[in-house]
Amino acid sequence: MGQFDSARHARWIVCVSIVVAVLGLPGPARGETLNEALAQAYSTNPDLAAARSRLRQVDEQLSVANANWRPKVVATTGAEHLRETGAYPGGNYTDDYPIATAEVEAVQPLFSSGRFGATRRVAQAQIRAERAQLRQTEQNVLLDTIKAFADVALAERSFDLIREDVTVLRDVLKQTSDRVQRKHATQTDLDQTQGALDSARADCLAKQAKLEQSWRAYQQFVGTPPTLVTPDHQNGVNLCLDTTSERPRSTLVLPETFPALPTSVEDVEQTALRNAPEMEYAQAKQDEAENAVRAAYADLLPSARLTARVSTDRGYSNGPHSHTEDASIAAEIHVPIFNGGVEWSAIRTAREQNGEARLLTESNRRLVSRNATSAWFDLTSIQAVKLINKMQVRTQQAAFEGLKAEIADPKLNRSTSDLLLQEHAMLTSQIALAQSDRDEAVAIYSLLATIGELNAGSLSLPVDIYDVDANTKAQSGRWIGSSIAGE
Repeated sequence: MGQFDSARHARWIVCVSIVVAVLGLPGPARGETLNEALAQAYSTNPDLAAARSRLRQVDEQLSVANANWRPKVVATTGAEHLRETGAYPGGNYTDDYPIATAEVEAVQPLFSSGRFGATRRVAQAQIRAERAQLRQTEQNVLLDTIKAFADVALAERSFDLIREDVTVLRDVLKQTSDRVQRKHATQTDLDQTQGALDSARADCLAKQAKLEQSWRAYQQFVGTPPTLVTPDHQNGVNLCLDTTSERPRSTLVLPETFPALPTSVEDVEQTALRNAPEMEYAQAKQDEAENAVRAAYADLLPSARLTARVSTDRGYSNGPHSHTEDASIAAEIHVPIFNGGVEWSAIRTAREQNGEARLLTESNRRLVSRNATSAWFDLTSIQAVKLINKMQVRTQQAAFEGLKAEIADPKLNRSTSDLLLQEHAMLTSQIALAQSDRDEAVAIYSLLATIGELNAGSLSLPVDIYDVDANTKAQSGRWIGSSIAGE
């Protein structure tokens, strides 16, 4: 009878597939891939967009530094009305006359003893540091998305497993009830089985809530909830009571293959020290501090500039109905002598900051090395545990099926407690394997993050890569204008 039902079921599937193909009806939903989720997060995540905006703000420091070399023009104008009263031997007098003045001054720096150049290099180092921060933010966003994706996949699998467990326990309860009627089991056995079934249903409800929470967490990072396949007729069925009914489920599927990784812990460590954004940031801050010292010393040295002035004076300031115009051009040299010690204080501060930056670079080097090696050993241990979990699932399932067969023979003295314990062990091993799948995926991408290769370019995501140079080039040479990126 079972073989006949199986054959009939197989023929029914074939017939439905043919109808779907002929009529063009939608088939099973295609799984939403991890790269698609990462691409959407890369394009829409507000934290990443805010980090790009911060980089564009820092880009303006280079424009400010470049402006030090450009001419500066200031126009000054004024107007006043004078009334003059006085007395003389023959009487009094009152004179009213307006005065109007205007002056235009243009200053072109000629020489700064290296201060402007050092300031420009400080700005360039600040931009490199902020680009490293952007890389770190990108890695954090992508890794959070990967964790959310893997959490959904784990929650989906765990929910299916607990629903299957409820079905198994329901079958065990029916078998135990039959054995009680045949006097091969006691009421205690029946109560134990019923208690295990109730516990599984409660666990099922908890896992259902966790699944729905994972969908919301996924939406936080990706921007939209995962695509769900929903049955046409659900009718408010309790999915933990009616475990045979179809349920809404996402189409997220963990990838079967992952990006290539370094082959040894030594390669991981060296790649991280060479490529991690934390190292790039620390080195950029050290460059910034070194050039800040040079800029501070330059304040003690001479500077030169060219000044041109044009002025006009109309009124009575130089006599009745006077009109004067002046024009001048001068080269000026500014030689600092003493300013109360302010410059020396600035130099000492800059040198201390430079020393701090060097120490932080070494601290970051140690931190990056430790994080990289820790990520490597985490991954290797997770993969070893996953292999054991695979073997355990097979043995636990075989043991459960064997106990089900043996418990029907009273001569073997197998108890219901043995069967329930084995059933729970089987479920635990299945969930542990699902957890290992999730942990392995997260560990692989976490390792990529520690070596600085968790980014849209390295992952070949189907997106337009954000060009960190474009805004710097566009804004550093601008003289006027208030428009910003996106306008």
